[in-house]
Amino acid sequence: MKRHSMPVLLLWILVLLALSSGRPVSGPIQGSGPRHMSLVARAGGSLYLPFIRKGGGGPTPTVAPASPTAPAPTATTEPTLTVPAPTSTPIPPTPTATQEPGIIVNGSFEQGQGHGWKEYNNRTIAIPLVRLASSVAYIDPTIQATSGQWLAVLFAREWLEDSQIFQTVKLPASGPFYLNFNYRVLSEEMCDVGYYDQFQLTINNQVIMHELLCWDDHMNNWAAYSIEGSQLAGQTVEIRFRAWTCCLDYGRTYVLLDDICIEPTPRTNPVPCGSGR
Repeated sequence: MKRHSMPVLLLWILVLLALSSGRPVSGPIQGSGPRHMSLVARAGGSLYLPFIRKGGGGPTPTVAPASPTAPAPTATTEPTLTVPAPTSTPIPPTPTATQEPGIIVNGSFEQGQGHGWKEYNNRTIAIPLVRLASSVAYIDPTIQATSGQWLAVLFAREWLEDSQIFQTVKLPASGPFYLNFNYRVLSEEMCDVGYYDQFQLTINNQVIMHELLCWDDHMNNWAAYSIEGSQLAGQTVEIRFRAWTCCLDYGRTYVLLDDICIEPTPRTNPVPCGSGR
């Protein structure tokens, strides 16, 4: 027993020496990997041990540091976008049109319908009273405006027809001044029956001019008419022209109007506004 224990002890000493020196016990180290060879012992053969360097030979394997764990994203509250309410821009009030004293709007009718004058006609289907002169050529082919192309026609035909134009005017503060206008009457009404068509001018519902019309009053040309108005100076008044038929007859009357204006002198001839006498 003692004879066999000695070689075994010697063998272990050699193994420990080999481990401490890094050299193989016998024979070469087989394989190509110097660091991770398996320890293999075969009966009756050489004992192979892993070749392990100690100390500084060769590069020291570097262990890659563990990837830092990214912190869980902190939930952030989405900022609320506050849109300011639009500031309302104040709209300036529409200035009230102040009519210049002594000015009749659209007195020559050249601006057409809807300017200055209001119209009334009692037909079921009202007809326009401010119109082109050419539109009434069927009444008389000689009809023309006294200026421009437009005029007013007051229809007083059968079946109690009533036609009116009117507007509100601020009169001059002092006189003298005159309401001037041109007019022409075309009438088929009989004069011997006592049923006449009528034409009237009122200022603030006060009758200024009133005529009974029949064929004796038919006019082949225009005439001028003037009214002195100083007694109403500074007042705002309604000027209204009206023509109508009194009865259910068939005599037709038409009153044409043009160039209605307020002027400092009376008009003696049917001339346009602003052109003098």
